[in-house]
Amino acid sequence: ADEKQLAALYLRISQETFDSAVVENMEDLGMEAEEALADAITQFEQQGINLNNIVKRIPGAPAENDPAPVALVRRIQEIIAGAEDEGSVEVAFGTGMMKISFAKHEDPGV
Repeated sequence: ADEKQLAALYLRISQETFDSAVVENMEDLGMEAEEALADAITQFEQQGINLNNIVKRIPGAPAENDPAPVALVRRIQEIIAGAEDEGSVEVAFGTGMMKISFAKHEDPGV
């Protein structure tokens, strides 16, 4: 049987908007960091905002508190930035090695 599925529409916000709300809660409302984070999450969710694209962390928190995927992306960016030229680098990954292939592009300053 062909059943039509309705596409769900979700409102989304940027990471910057989310971070600003958390900071505003701390600075303007005098909330502690964890309370400000929880309040921002609750407020946006009550407004029907889909937060799946948001890293739910306290802005300015130490990098070691980042979720694992964010930490891994930052590490890959550091490896590529430190590479001498185009090509690939091999890095330890798990119990083996991982080869990352890439092409470096210079920022034309546009």
